[in-house]
Amino acid sequence: MPFFSRCPTIAFPQIPLFLGLLTLTAGAALAVEQDVRLVPQITAGTAGLEPGLALEWRGLDLAPVIIRPEIFVSEDGHPGGGGAILYDLTSVAGLPSRHALAVGPRAVYHHSDEYGWEVDGMVTWGYSLTNAIDKPSRHVIGVLGALGVVHDLEHDESDVGVTGGVFYSFRL
Repeated sequence: MPFFSRCPTIAFPQIPLFLGLLTLTAGAALAVEQDVRLVPQITAGTAGLEPGLALEWRGLDLAPVIIRPEIFVSEDGHPGGGGAILYDLTSVAGLPSRHALAVGPRAVYHHSDEYGWEVDGMVTWGYSLTNAIDKPSRHVIGVLGALGVVHDLEHDESDVGVTGGVFYSFRL
């Protein structure tokens, strides 16, 4: 009997949840040495309203790079997920000290009845609620936007995908 036939199977809807929990656990363990943020968010766009949770990971070795996995619930009630790799442009954009700007590629699977994969470019802008000049701020609010291509499952074609949303970021 082959090895894979004896292994338990994981249904696709469980994969994003499993990866999200794994990422959150690993992120919390590394929060002491790195800037790790828990980010509740609400997005709306081509795929509908999707409340979710992201994790922003800024490593000491990767100063301007933000690794941002996310999980969310699609409008149809199915769990979805994906992630982005963002580049922090705050220092080169000349923004005031309490503002932050990041851009980069993003890929998510909506897992809804109408939409599947989406690949796009993402932008986040955040505003610190505390005046912490010498260290990263603990509380940040912000907006996000994404523009790209989404797979329309009903018509088996690709459409323009647009997403916008708001978030709150808490540094662990």
